[in-house]
Amino acid sequence: MTPVTVRHTLNRKLLRIVFTVFFCVAASTLSVVTWLSTQSEGRRLSEIEGQVRANIASKAKVLVDNHALALRGLVADNAFTDVRQIVERAVEGDPDIIYGVFVAADGTPRDPEREGPQRIMDVNLMGTVALL
Repeated sequence: MTPVTVRHTLNRKLLRIVFTVFFCVAASTLSVVTWLSTQSEGRRLSEIEGQVRANIASKAKVLVDNHALALRGLVADNAFTDVRQIVERAVEGDPDIIYGVFVAADGTPRDPEREGPQRIMDVNLMGTVALL
C-alpha cells in the first residue's frame, strides 16, 4: 500500500469514528431533552388543570350561594314558575353550566311544580346549579 492509500484509509476510519460518536451523543442529548421536556409539560399541565378546576369550583360556589339567596324568597312566596325560569336562565346564559337543579338542603332534587307548595315550604335551599 502506498502512503497515500494508508493515509486515506486512516482518514476514513477517523471520520467514521467521529461521526459515530457525534451521532450517539446527539441522539442521547435529544432523548434526554425530550424526556425532560415531557416531564416538565406534564407538571405544568397538572398545575393548569388544578387552577381551572379551582376557578370553576369558585364560580359554582358564588353562583349557588346567590341563587340560594334569591330562590329562598321566591319559594316562600310560592313563585315556582319564577324559580324554574331563574334556573333555566342560569343554564342558558353560561356555557360552563351543564344543568340546573332546584335542590333541598338534604341534597334531594326538587320539582316545585310537581310537588306543590306544601312540600317545598319546609325546604331550606342548598343550591341550584352544577358546573362542568
